[in-house]
Amino acid sequence: MFSTTQSRICAVLAGLLLAGFACGFAAAQNAPSEADLVAVIQGDADWPAKYDAFRALRQVGTAASVPALAALLDDPKLSQMARYALEPMPCPEAGEALCAALNTVTGPELAGIATSLGVRRHRLATAQLTALLENDDPSVAKAAAGALGRIGTVDAVRMLNSADRSDPALAMAVDEGILAAAEQLAADGDAQAAVRVFNALLEDGTRAEAVRLGAFRGLAHAAPDTCPQSLLRAMAGDDAVFRDFAAQLVAETAGDGNTVAYVTQMERLPAEGQVALLRGLATRGDLDARPAVLASLRSEDAVVSAAALKALESLGTAEDVPLLARIMGSGEASADAARATLVALEADGADAALADLTASAGGARNAALLELLVVRGAANAVPTALARLADGDGPTRAAAARALGTVGGVDGAPALIGAMDDGDESVRDAATKGFSAVCAREPEAMLPVVLAALENADVERQVTLLGALRRIGGPAALAPVLARLGADNVQLSDAAQDALLAWPTPDAAPHLLPHLEQADAPLHAAALRSYVRLAQEAGGQAGAMLKQAGALCATREDKWVVLSAWGKQGTVEALDALRPYLDDEDVHNEAAAAIITAAAEFRRRPGAEKAQAREALRLVMEKSQNASIRDRAQRTLERIG
Repeated sequence: MFSTTQSRICAVLAGLLLAGFACGFAAAQNAPSEADLVAVIQGDADWPAKYDAFRALRQVGTAASVPALAALLDDPKLSQMARYALEPMPCPEAGEALCAALNTVTGPELAGIATSLGVRRHRLATAQLTALLENDDPSVAKAAAGALGRIGTVDAVRMLNSADRSDPALAMAVDEGILAAAEQLAADGDAQAAVRVFNALLEDGTRAEAVRLGAFRGLAHAAPDTCPQSLLRAMAGDDAVFRDFAAQLVAETAGDGNTVAYVTQMERLPAEGQVALLRGLATRGDLDARPAVLASLRSEDAVVSAAALKALESLGTAEDVPLLARIMGSGEASADAARATLVALEADGADAALADLTASAGGARNAALLELLVVRGAANAVPTALARLADGDGPTRAAAARALGTVGGVDGAPALIGAMDDGDESVRDAATKGFSAVCAREPEAMLPVVLAALENADVERQVTLLGALRRIGGPAALAPVLARLGADNVQLSDAAQDALLAWPTPDAAPHLLPHLEQADAPLHAAALRSYVRLAQEAGGQAGAMLKQAGALCATREDKWVVLSAWGKQGTVEALDALRPYLDDEDVHNEAAAAIITAAAEFRRRPGAEKAQAREALRLVMEKSQNASIRDRAQRTLERIG
């Protein structure tokens, strides 16, 4: 029994189904009849209406609509749509109408009709299409060749082979038709006939390379039993194009046991053939090839062993990780290729195998393995790095700290803080940089960690943590920095000053002003640059901050900094602020350059704003004594329009 809820759901679904059926039935009842559609295409309806009618007739048309459609086959405007409607009609009258039109239509419409007969695979048109191969219109002859290829019978192939091949363009169309016919024969189940045609094309050296390659491919698919032998012959040959194409076909073609047939002949192939076969086997993805690929790693030919390494990206397993790691750490020419294979290795368990190796290896090799886990985006990269940071040698601990800095989060922060006291300087440096990187990546999560660590830290640790705080930014992170400004310990005070000057968020701006207000203050110039940098990121407050900075400039260099920032604003306010500086002998050239930079942003602004930009540029041309600046102003004025 259904529950009340289930019964309601069933009732709703039934209602929806009935509504859908009713809508479909109503649509069918309201659809125009075939006679109505024929009347539309014969009448004076506009093009969209006729287009819809042709499309509908393609779906519902019968022998009754064929005469009306046939009458339009010589109409330059409607012939294509008439053919479009006739092509799929199952009635024989549609094909007969197209055949009849071959005797009355000319030009592009004739070529189109030939194509449509090919689409229908209308075998009764074979003789007529063969006659069209000699048509004076090249487009008609080519269309006939293509149609015969689509019909795809032995008779059609014979007719195409009898065609005149003196015209290279027509010869190519004929060959493509023969190729298409052979593919159709194979699709129809006549593999023997298809193989004969493919072989004839392949063995004829006068055929275009593209046609012979197509025949080669068709033969591989049509004769799967002999496919390995033909592909191996090509890979043993001197033709690089066919050799590479054979490698592609190794990957494309199926066949039980074919992989074994390929690998048993591996060592008999020349080096170029082995490389091609390894590439094909890799794309084929059959693990039966793995033993042969591993054997090829020992090849004396470096190109072959490199191809084997590449093949292991898809054919290797977790069991191959130790071998690849040894090659990577060998310092030999193949080391980089082995690393690339380990980066791309798709095998299950590869990450775990790499992690296991880090427990027994050391030094530079461990650093490389940890880096691989990071590059691979391995889920076990962080726990492995934490383990090696705790028990590895110096280079391993440094690599682990770098890994945590790249992919670690707040969970790894305590370990990095502890590593900042490591006896190895390289580990301390890596831990410090890694900790700062995590702070920048996860600032909100890391802020409480840094603040807690500051409470009982010695001076050296505080200096490091202040540097991390400036990667986080914001008022809460700024407070401990401000508290240490002017500290008795010079190192700590200097670290706080450095953090303030490099602070990434605008909340530091008010605390820079005391240094700006004293022209002879040691930090005046550095504070001005920091303040201007923050002003440029302050959005709507930028103008007010830059005006304040301009009023506190103490040197010509200070003014340059402010003028450059104004130029990047690209606003009317910036133009107004820059104009007075054109009369300042110390910086008039810099002011002119800033106005030009700002005015260039007005190309797509409203007319009133453009007018102000033009006025500012004209003022530059009037007051500047520098010919280069005047020329730049003129060009910018012309671009604004």
